[in-house]
Amino acid sequence: MAGSGTPADPYRIGDQRELQAMAADLDASYRLTADIQLDSSTAPVSAAENGGNFLSIGNKESQFSGDLDGDGHRISNLSVDKPDLVYQGMFGQTNGAVIRDLRLVNASVKGDSHAGLVARQSENTMFENISVNGTVDTEWGSVGSVVGQVAGGKIENISADATLSGKVMIGGIVGHADRVIIQDAQTSGTLNVVNRGGGIAGTLSYDAALENASSDASVVGWRSVGGLVGVTYGTVANSTASGYITGTRAASPHQRGVGGLAGALYGRIENSRATGDVEGIEHVGGLVGYAEGIMSRSTAEGAVIGESAVGGLVGTLQAESPSSSAEIRDSTSKGDVSGTTLVGGVAGSRGEYATNTSNTALGAVTGDERVGDRFGNENQISEWIAQQETNEGQLAMMAGT
Repeated sequence: MAGSGTPADPYRIGDQRELQAMAADLDASYRLTADIQLDSSTAPVSAAENGGNFLSIGNKESQFSGDLDGDGHRISNLSVDKPDLVYQGMFGQTNGAVIRDLRLVNASVKGDSHAGLVARQSENTMFENISVNGTVDTEWGSVGSVVGQVAGGKIENISADATLSGKVMIGGIVGHADRVIIQDAQTSGTLNVVNRGGGIAGTLSYDAALENASSDASVVGWRSVGGLVGVTYGTVANSTASGYITGTRAASPHQRGVGGLAGALYGRIENSRATGDVEGIEHVGGLVGYAEGIMSRSTAEGAVIGESAVGGLVGTLQAESPSSSAEIRDSTSKGDVSGTTLVGGVAGSRGEYATNTSNTALGAVTGDERVGDRFGNENQISEWIAQQETNEGQLAMMAGT
């Protein structure tokens, strides 16, 4: 392999054998010099003995910490077929690595869990200017078209067209995102998931953010599924989802919500838009299915269909104490909303201490019982307000004496 492996003189990769040889020097610098079409019949001996599978570069004990510059070249027909093993991908595990300007075409990864077409798990790694096309199929979860699980680093300028399947934390780009910023990402394709599935990420942690992203991927799951994120504790901003989102099961105590942008929100969504239709059983919303966080300056345009707690913007806006931050403001619902009970143009169910400010519902709202132009539990909210006013009056009288 030509080159010395330094950033100034990277190893130059022009064929399948040289690509697989990256596993021999995990902290070196590499650059592709040509498109590479992988073929199991001409695989290196190590891969041939492995059933023709590409051998993941790096693992939990020996992580890839170098850099790979794809230089805009394609790697076609990457195949990692290990359905009984975890940690599958072109790279097994990375730490402090840089992977950029890379194209994966017709890639396929099968594993038990923790899988991605580019990497199965990464720490403090930069993924930049990458496009992927292919399938990831796992028995369990932490699955993304680019990377299964991320802790630290940055994911920027990514496009993905993939079919993904697994039980939990399945995302169009990343399955679980922690301490990372995802920017300028676009996805399409199909996700099949049980819990926590999203067009961009399955789960965003408290210190993760998604910005300037779009997805038209279709997401089908039991619950906690959304057009962009399954469950978010972090921030989603300036992003759009247009795929059809479907939740097929009622909520459980820890997994709930079907939404055009997010299944469940515990963080913040701002200046974002969902245009696709949303259908589910319980906690179903044009933007968010179940929310204990903050939504602002956002729009839902698709139809919303469900059974219980169905809203044009949010299915359930929950706040159990005055200190809660659950709020929706300056947002608009344009699609029709239909359900059985607790059906509203803004929210199907609004908690006693949840805040509603300057929101608009334009679509038709229909249901069998507990139906309101704004909130399905409008009468209950009026009772809470009246009781609060009574309590405040009594306190004022007591203070005067």
